[in-house]
Amino acid sequence: MITIGIGAYKEKMIKRTIDAIMNQGLEESFEVIVACPDDETALIVRSLMKTNKKLKLIKEQKREGQPAAYNKIIKKAKGRVIVFTDGDTYFAKDAIKNLVKAYDNKKVGAAGGRPLPINERNNKFGFWAHYLFEMGHKMRENQVKTGNFYYISGPICSIRRGVIDEMPKNALATDAVLGLTVLNKGWKVVYVPEAVVYQKAPTNLNDYFKQKRRTMAGFYQMKKWFPKIASRSFGSEASQGFAAGLKYAKNFKETIWFFELVFYRIIAWALAFYDMRIAKKGMDLWVPIESTK
Repeated sequence: MITIGIGAYKEKMIKRTIDAIMNQGLEESFEVIVACPDDETALIVRSLMKTNKKLKLIKEQKREGQPAAYNKIIKKAKGRVIVFTDGDTYFAKDAIKNLVKAYDNKKVGAAGGRPLPINERNNKFGFWAHYLFEMGHKMRENQVKTGNFYYISGPICSIRRGVIDEMPKNALATDAVLGLTVLNKGWKVVYVPEAVVYQKAPTNLNDYFKQKRRTMAGFYQMKKWFPKIASRSFGSEASQGFAAGLKYAKNFKETIWFFELVFYRIIAWALAFYDMRIAKKGMDLWVPIESTK
């Protein structure tokens, strides 16, 4: 059996996410567990459960963030593999099948797929999304080549059940922490680019900062938890991404958008540094990104 776990909060498109999972044509038996604290999402899921016995709901008493949702799903899961995703995504055809195939190798403890944006590239935020998702893909490919891959992407990541009983409740970069924890336990972590999931990226600057300052704060957090692992930083981004970004831009307008992205990434990293090292913030950085819903 396979377990597909969805961490959700006020997800308007949760039915689309669930339908895409149900239409994967999986030959192996599976269950879908949705963990959410809000009544709106729970109402939609309960309605779908009336005609779908594979669907289960964990109604959380309060909103505690993605790590808490993942922990609840891990405890309830019956599948040999647990696939995690968000309530604002949808899987491409055969995504789960391709991802789970990696576990034929008994040494694999975690596997991640490839997220792609549904945003159009013909505007600034759409260009940012396409560039960053492509760079994430290249980064994962390079990590695989050098033998230090661990950053399984949150919208489509998975673990072998039993490898992790519980993850840190205050993790801000859940996917990266998940992968590193599995790696440190002596298991292999693999990248499966054929397992594709589609996701909407932020479409305004306010939401962009909300999302990036949390994930970037998570990497500052990881430097403390995993000091021996080379974590993502502004320096690593600058050294690897600047020339690639100039090459990725197809015209003058996209070049300007790229320079704007560099400027705002600097601000986001500075805000993340302030959040973690000065303001000592934590799970309050888990805030809804409305424009991705």
